[in-house]
Amino acid sequence: MSEKTPTGPASAETRGRTVTQADMVVALALACTFIVCVAIMAYRNHRLGNDIHVVHSDTAAVPYRVNLNHATIQELMLLPGIGRVRAERIATWRQTHGLFQSLDDVRKAAGISEKTLGQLTELVTLENAARYPEDP
Repeated sequence: MSEKTPTGPASAETRGRTVTQADMVVALALACTFIVCVAIMAYRNHRLGNDIHVVHSDTAAVPYRVNLNHATIQELMLLPGIGRVRAERIATWRQTHGLFQSLDDVRKAAGISEKTLGQLTELVTLENAARYPEDP
């Protein structure tokens, strides 16, 4: 009866093998490459403004009243029913027409329904709406 040579991970060829210095250098190089790639991705996301992600908006997500006349797009997106598109509409309307005078102006700007507007009334403010009166 002939003895079979074991195969697989426990074979004679691999049982006696030790980790060489070259193996450690390769492993270290791969680990460093991975860390550098992750750092580059994090830096790019930060520079592009992708570091704010709103998964679900509700009243608990807004720690303060959002001033619709001065809020950034990211702050507007914290409000319930306001995603990126509506936030951009609000910002564009504000740049084109000036500060909001009433919540009805916001409704016109972003195509917001009465229901959504009702949710926003306790979460928003229109401070400085009449700060710059028109000259006579």
